[in-house]
Amino acid sequence: MDNALKKAEDLKFEMSQRFATLTAELAFVESELERANRFISEYNAFISGDTAPDTKEKESPRRTLTLRKRYRNPPKEQVAECAVQIIRERGEPISRDDLYDSLAEKDFHIKGKDPRMVLSTMLWRQPELIVRLKRGGYWPASDPLPDGEEVSTRAASE
Repeated sequence: MDNALKKAEDLKFEMSQRFATLTAELAFVESELERANRFISEYNAFISGDTAPDTKEKESPRRTLTLRKRYRNPPKEQVAECAVQIIRERGEPISRDDLYDSLAEKDFHIKGKDPRMVLSTMLWRQPELIVRLKRGGYWPASDPLPDGEEVSTRAASE
């Protein structure tokens, strides 16, 4: 076996063992933190004379650190179908920004850190419905290409 490959496999094994150990330790710390929070809540309720402690569910510190906000966007298939309708109505290729604005007018609101890039990615994942042209803009995949146009094979970006 190649020495570099052996070292990589040894490192992979060592890191997976370390990961398992740290995960177990983190679970223990998380449960102890939750236990302390429950005690503090019950103690404060007892001292104040409340009949029940504050039982609001606390978010674990791990989850607040690791979870990203996930946006609920319309299905990419519906977005692409509406985009095709918009393009056919105009009868010419449409840029991503114009398409984004036109979709919003039809109550297709795309959300995310970079909503226009989210739209590009959605359309890129629907090559049977819509394509991006080399000179810019989007076009229905099943329609004949405008004169002199070619389909872009680049990644999902403008």
